[in-house]
Amino acid sequence: MKFGDIVINKMSSKDNPFRKGIFVKELPKTYEFTDGKGWFWQISKECEFVVDKSNNVLYID
Repeated sequence: MKFGDIVINKMSSKDNPFRKGIFVKELPKTYEFTDGKGWFWQISKECEFVVDKSNNVLYID
């Protein structure tokens, strides 16, 4: 993953607002994501992720 990639957490339910995010940085045990609107969160590296290759933007609707 690289900065700005839109990433989907496959282990989250489709109703989870943190299922899809913009990759910010890698930390020792987690990855940090943002929604592009000011919210930041961290997800364990043990989760399964998919990089959305069709979108590489700095804002998610």
